[in-house]
Amino acid sequence: MSNESGLSRQARDVKSPQVVLKEIVSVVLAVVFVILFSIPLGSVPPLGDLLNPNGGIWTLAARANHPVLEELRLPGLDGDVTVLRDDWGVPHIFATTNHDLFLALGYVHAQDRMWQMDIQYRFAAGRLSEILGRKYIDQDTFMRTIGLQSEAAISLATLSAADTSLQTFTAYAAGVNAWISQTPTRNLPLEFRLLDYRPEPWTPVHSAAEGGLLAFSLSADFSDIELGLLTDGLGAAAVDELFPVTSPVPVPPIVPNGTRGGGLVVDPVAARDVLAKVRSLGPLLGALREGAGSNNWVVAANRSATGRPLLAGDPHLRLQLPAVWYEVHLHGGDYDVYGVSLPGVPGVFIGFNRNIAWSETNTGADVTDFYRETVNPANPDQYRYLGQWRNFSLIPERIRVREWPDTTVIVKKSIHGPLVTQRGETLAMRWTGNGSISAVAANLAWMKASSWAEFRDALRLWKNPAQNFAFASWGGSPSSSTIAIRSNGLFPIRNNTLGRVPLDGGGDFEWMGWVPFDAYPEAVDPAQGYLVSANQIPAGAGYPYYLGWQWDPGYRAKLINFLLNKTIATVGLVSRDEMKAIQGNTSDAAAQIFVPFVLAAGCTSALCTASEQVLQRWDFRMETDRSGASIWYTFFKAFIQDTFGDEWARANASDLMMPYPDVLERLVRFVPNSPWFDDVRTAGTPETRDVILRRAMETAVQDLATRLGPDPSQWPWGRIHVRAFDHLSGIAALSRGPYAAEGDDITVDPAPGLTARGGPSWRMVVPLGTPENASVIYPGGQSGNPLSPHYADQLPLWLARSYRDIVYPTAASLPAGRLESTLILRRA
Repeated sequence: MSNESGLSRQARDVKSPQVVLKEIVSVVLAVVFVILFSIPLGSVPPLGDLLNPNGGIWTLAARANHPVLEELRLPGLDGDVTVLRDDWGVPHIFATTNHDLFLALGYVHAQDRMWQMDIQYRFAAGRLSEILGRKYIDQDTFMRTIGLQSEAAISLATLSAADTSLQTFTAYAAGVNAWISQTPTRNLPLEFRLLDYRPEPWTPVHSAAEGGLLAFSLSADFSDIELGLLTDGLGAAAVDELFPVTSPVPVPPIVPNGTRGGGLVVDPVAARDVLAKVRSLGPLLGALREGAGSNNWVVAANRSATGRPLLAGDPHLRLQLPAVWYEVHLHGGDYDVYGVSLPGVPGVFIGFNRNIAWSETNTGADVTDFYRETVNPANPDQYRYLGQWRNFSLIPERIRVREWPDTTVIVKKSIHGPLVTQRGETLAMRWTGNGSISAVAANLAWMKASSWAEFRDALRLWKNPAQNFAFASWGGSPSSSTIAIRSNGLFPIRNNTLGRVPLDGGGDFEWMGWVPFDAYPEAVDPAQGYLVSANQIPAGAGYPYYLGWQWDPGYRAKLINFLLNKTIATVGLVSRDEMKAIQGNTSDAAAQIFVPFVLAAGCTSALCTASEQVLQRWDFRMETDRSGASIWYTFFKAFIQDTFGDEWARANASDLMMPYPDVLERLVRFVPNSPWFDDVRTAGTPETRDVILRRAMETAVQDLATRLGPDPSQWPWGRIHVRAFDHLSGIAALSRGPYAAEGDDITVDPAPGLTARGGPSWRMVVPLGTPENASVIYPGGQSGNPLSPHYADQLPLWLARSYRDIVYPTAASLPAGRLESTLILRRA
């Protein structure tokens, strides 16, 4: 077990505060605003105020640390609250009531992450133009159309004053507002002063809208639009072959154990308009396109070296600063829970209490459909449904714009949902929705659960995003322990269609209901003694309901299963260290399948032959010092392009998704003369698998030689593959990296792309029965202040695939040497 809590603060962060301060001063130039934010020069705050030694950015250094001892009075508290921050800046909140617990959580979130909360809320609500100017009007218009904020407001309005979720949202908002009201402008986070605005009062709607942003990024999927374009260009049969509902090669489902039709040829103008809007959303929606995945698995007591269950979880999201998550310990009222929360939202969404532990992976279910609405040529505000003209709902949305006149847009909705484009044709988007209010309700219930029955019952409240919940409990003996995995969320049942491409909106292809809760894929205490989810298909071939098709190809899932099986077969029991080693594993399971075919195909140049010799010696690990990793990755990207790029170009689809590696695996292993290997741009004898393998290999090694030199043994992966941690503002001085990086798109420890901006946003290994011995780490730190020692102090450990031990006290005190600051909150 790695215990690095003794690292000095200077050693923990990658840049010293002195270096960052110099960089911040350089950032305070008008060019940042002109280039980065396109804000008119008249909106730039006076430089004299920012550089004033009695205030301005210099207060960042003065407020980089929380006071060793501080006592404050807050309105609305039931009693006193004690907040102990440990030496990693993690707050341990001790309260007597649930209300005070979540009020204090709101306060500490605001203390450490207020600008992150504000900017992510504004993105979700379509309110960036208010602070960033007219450049963001189109983006705000699209987010208003999706309606995360309006849906949140409507849902909250239906809750009674006695509703526990509403009470929690309200208490949390009171804590945020207490911090806002107590904080003068000169002490606000740097980003507020750079952009010259103050945070507005926080409300439950702010939390619900921001929580909906993560749901949207994980579940609202636009692949139907791409499949529609590909169907138009390649044909339905080709799309069915290359984008199958189930993997064409064996994949272990999460839980061991159709009619189609209705699709339309989508108008290319409409389709590309929707895709352009989604692609313009940028880094704030990071999880939608970068890193959205995850691993979790559980090991039963009889397979565990501790004699008690073990749980591992690492959600894969965007790697950003400030970090996606905020670590916290909540103690009081009904709760004694530790884990990670979302800044801006009450709750602990991944973590553990004294009896249970849980972690989620994204299910990737198909919960989004697009409908082509037939608009009345005599009245553009009507559409045809069930043979009759119906009125669109017309919702005016006023967008305030900095240094520009306000603009009002009209959001149109049909029975299916908002119109996401009216260019070329009219497409409405149906989606399972925001889901953040029900998610908080479920989280409030399961955080205090002590058994699988109680946890499962709490999941009845969880609607969206659909997740695979890994669970473990310890009741005092192996016979009273449980491990389980369950895919949970709203899964629509469709009429006459799978809904994989845009549908006619006339009424023949509707959602008829939902998969019953008791029919969700679920496994409890299997004989094999462990369960694994890594975004692969949730259920086996006999499962009666259609859940989706965009499952992970399964290489991570197969490798995790293999490693657990191997450990059990050779050692007998799985240790905590083995769980950590699996989380950090960089073996590329796809390479193990493809490379033998590459070597058998042969080469035509001396450079290629030398490169194949490196591949022969490679151990299939995507480590930074492995030249074989560089050759494999560069080859495989070229191989995908050489196999499908010609057909995609002919279909005018070069910017659209290509088949997953498991589809290409089937062709390589079983269909060497597949027409997909033939290059449609060449005449004469059709190309076959081996021809394309050789061509891709030659392309790859020539590319690497150009970039790295003529010796293939000197092409280590870390020279071309890095991780970057961008600040949400895009300001380079506040970002970290790039760093040479292990992993790739397929490894258990993922790092997709040559510049990886997605990956494990939190790593956690929990030994049930002794949760105080849990090992955790995440990429970043607790504070949003770039001069704080806790801005990125966990990043070096995370990069080294090391962990830190937690503090999980049962009373309001921390071990010697672990207490950094104490905050006493008293009732005003």
